[in-house]
Amino acid sequence: MGSTLRTPFVVSDNSHVVRLVKPQQMVVSNNNLIGGQEGGHIIKVVGESHATNADDAKPIVISDNNVHEQGGSSWPVMIAPVNPGSDTRTENFIVERNWFVGSGQAFNYLLIAARNGTIRNNIFDMSKVNPGAEAIGVRVFRWGVEPAPDDIQIYNNTFHSSAVNPGVDFIAVHVSAPAINTVVRNNFASAPNFTRKTVLSNSGTGTVASNNTITNSPGWASATPSLPAQFRPTGGGPAVGTGTAVPVWSDFARAAQPSPRDLGAVNH
Repeated sequence: MGSTLRTPFVVSDNSHVVRLVKPQQMVVSNNNLIGGQEGGHIIKVVGESHATNADDAKPIVISDNNVHEQGGSSWPVMIAPVNPGSDTRTENFIVERNWFVGSGQAFNYLLIAARNGTIRNNIFDMSKVNPGAEAIGVRVFRWGVEPAPDDIQIYNNTFHSSAVNPGVDFIAVHVSAPAINTVVRNNFASAPNFTRKTVLSNSGTGTVASNNTITNSPGWASATPSLPAQFRPTGGGPAVGTGTAVPVWSDFARAAQPSPRDLGAVNH
């Protein structure tokens, strides 16, 4: 915890900044994680080949990190099997209060092919995205032979892009079949220069979604936010007081949740 880890740009493809194999009862917190390679990730979490639950990665908390893609990682953070043919599972995880920023290659910022997890109070600045690919903040999907994602809860995240890229889609949260029982609430997004944009694209089963908003006029403290504090919603903005009660007790800066709840990762 509390480290700065950077991938040198001269390393080969498939290099990761942090690769965790079967982490159990682990916290990854308060780090600056910078870099990533095409074919690699800034954080990769995997289990071992599943025979019993003892082989799985669990539980794990990834919190309060700066996750800055530089150097070409298309999928900066991935909680998923080693590869599509490998049943190496992760379950019981939390990803919270992280600041995700891309440099121009990332297009799936957080990929989840796992079960029983919570993603809350994260800020995804997707302003520098791969110009030829969809801009996706959180994607929940089955990668291969592992069980379908189940019970992934996505609360109070903020998604932003100032990119001018009308030829592709902006998707804050993408839930793909055969994912089941996903909950998506209190998320807030803005990508004013995209023609095609949505806060949720869903083909999963049993997905529950409410109180999510995407807007061209987010009413943040800065019209051009580039730091977490600048994503604070101002009074009267569409994020203020329009949320619903969820198991989130503080915001990105650890301020207590107001009543009624705000949308996104930062309270007004």
